[in-house]
Amino acid sequence: MQQEFGVTPQIGWNLMAYGHSATNARLYSDLGYKAQFFAKIDTEVKSDMSDPLNFLWQPSANLGNSTQILTHIFHDKGIVPDGFQQDAAKPSDDPFDDNPKSSEYNAPDMSANFVNALLGLADKYPGVNNLIQVMGNQNYFENAQFNYMNMEKIMNYVSKNYKDLNMNIVFSTPSEYLAALEAEKKEFPVFTGDLIQLADANIITNGYYSSKPDLKRAIKTASAESHV
Repeated sequence: MQQEFGVTPQIGWNLMAYGHSATNARLYSDLGYKAQFFAKIDTEVKSDMSDPLNFLWQPSANLGNSTQILTHIFHDKGIVPDGFQQDAAKPSDDPFDDNPKSSEYNAPDMSANFVNALLGLADKYPGVNNLIQVMGNQNYFENAQFNYMNMEKIMNYVSKNYKDLNMNIVFSTPSEYLAALEAEKKEFPVFTGDLIQLADANIITNGYYSSKPDLKRAIKTASAESHV
């Protein structure tokens, strides 16, 4: 990246990855990453965390903070709030219409739903001044122009009509979010170990990583023997 584009990445964005081993945290730290963002970790591990939103991930207690990396886990698997799956390319939720003369005018109701979603997020993480609300989904948001214009309408309407909430909604990036966290000068809890998602609520996902291990070992062994 540095050789081809003159850029050194400092953020890891792995939205749909099913967690990471502690080795990943060490590799990202050695590469010079300041932070990483992803959505899926084991439900039980997340429930035991004092702050499952932002924390310092140490690959090993023996290494201490020399290889730790700030880690952010998205609150709801990194998807858009209910009712806002809006995309012109697919059947989806209704787009935001702020024209009072339109028969599809829905700005008051949709803005209230959006604000309630943000307030619900804030209630989950009291004392946090900066929060990320991902506006996207792996199966939607194919039409960038449509979606950005739609989001801009929502943001402008909320800014004009909900001033009493003192809520500042902006387009942002992981780097800007990280800078905002650093400006708060907060102390983050430390987590040591793997963050691989073995289960999501009542759904077991560990088969995602390994299936038929004995058969695979036999194939590898036979392959090695045949090449002697």
